[in-house]
Amino acid sequence: MTAEDFQAFIKKECALLGVELKVSPGDFVQFESTRSNGFFNDENNGGPKLAYCTGKDFQIWFPVAVHEYNHMLQWAEESPLWKAAGESDQTLWPWLAGERTLTPEQARYNAMNSLRCELDFERRTIKMAREVDLPGDWDLYTKMANAYVYFYHLLAKHRKWYQIGKEPYSIPELVAVMPDHLNDDHETITPEMEALFEKYMPYLL
Repeated sequence: MTAEDFQAFIKKECALLGVELKVSPGDFVQFESTRSNGFFNDENNGGPKLAYCTGKDFQIWFPVAVHEYNHMLQWAEESPLWKAAGESDQTLWPWLAGERTLTPEQARYNAMNSLRCELDFERRTIKMAREVDLPGDWDLYTKMANAYVYFYHLLAKHRKWYQIGKEPYSIPELVAVMPDHLNDDHETITPEMEALFEKYMPYLL
């Protein structure tokens, strides 16, 4: 399946599910007060919304589109992981914005709910990509996905989201040292790996 075919498929599926689709030709989409490469949000004013941008390198924007489509599937299937992450988002994002306080234990609890949801759909994304032969380097994407999933540990520790253009999955040095599979226990992170995130994402400190 070509990238164009998949985008047409996303458009059709969004229409069937009553989901608003926003595709930006720029290098970001706006999610509340935050710039993002893409998102699926089932609590958008006016109904659920899937958004992604196409103004970056293909290996960045196209996997994000596939990724967010699989989030929409989690929502459509009423996945318990999606529901748990959605409930935690109501706590996590206000905390990131400095609008409420959390203990370290509470921050980790909510971040791990998001991590489990992200890991599930990263596995879905890679499985789908291989089954329908989507274009792109999916071996590289697997390493990028690991950087993204493990980042939730740093989010809980430093109370910061990543900066657009400096995402964990767009830092070559960080991606290079990530595992080439998604079979590990992502709810633990070694001090060595945590230190690598802080080395290559110094704005977290």
